[in-house]
Amino acid sequence: MPSYTKLFSGLLTSTIWTEDHTTRIVWITMLAMADQHGEVGATVPGLARIAGVSIDECQAALAKFMSPDEFSRTPDNDGRRIAPIEGGWELLNHAKYRLLASKEQAQEAGKERVRRHRTRNAMLRHVTPCNAVLTHERDIAEAEAEAEAEAEAEPTVNSSPTVVAAIPASTIARVSATTEAAAPKPKRQVSEKAKETLMPVDWQPSAEHRAFAGKHELNLELEALGFRGHFEGKMLLSWNGRFTTWLTNQAKWSRERGGSRKTGPKQPNSGYQSRTAAEGEY
Repeated sequence: MPSYTKLFSGLLTSTIWTEDHTTRIVWITMLAMADQHGEVGATVPGLARIAGVSIDECQAALAKFMSPDEFSRTPDNDGRRIAPIEGGWELLNHAKYRLLASKEQAQEAGKERVRRHRTRNAMLRHVTPCNAVLTHERDIAEAEAEAEAEAEAEPTVNSSPTVVAAIPASTIARVSATTEAAAPKPKRQVSEKAKETLMPVDWQPSAEHRAFAGKHELNLELEALGFRGHFEGKMLLSWNGRFTTWLTNQAKWSRERGGSRKTGPKQPNSGYQSRTAAEGEY
């Protein structure tokens, strides 16, 4: 199975590049011959013939590659670059550099996907007022491609208006037909429920409440206590307004009973407790 090894620019600053030209040629030849597992199958004469060097020069280069290198940037194997195997040699750092090459290829592919996606969107913006999608499936596919690619690298966008002429007339017609459907819908009215709040921790009856309670002979402290207990944990729009309703109802029921609320309920089932059980929430 054919394979290739990416030639990194770091080679120019490695100790290999300080060697004589025949050593450098043999090394690059081995990189080019390596399979996907980093193995080079050849004999010494065969490698020398392919590299275009003498057998003695090839043997000298191989000896250097199999020797420790104290200046190597890869401390694994004491800086050795190859190891003999049956039928040839193994490049010891091949897997590391192959992984780096794969990552760079994925990043470049991601940049290209995003570039194509954004260029296509730029073309559509020149055709219609909004960047409508042609189909639901294409929208999902392009969004996923862009998200995946942007996680890898930030691309350069090419949005030249000269590419508009390449859009087929049928595509323009389909995009125009979807413009109205793709237009944003008006926002719904915000529900009044969203404005309701819990009882403020510092809530107290107002001066108007005190005046009303005094006029109708109601025990304001007792009514406030019952009001807090009844609506504990509930949401209301206006706590003062609801307490006014509470006092109005208490005054009405007090008149119907022919008594006063100043002294509070005399029996466990009287007053606002019995009314709450019978009537439910206000």
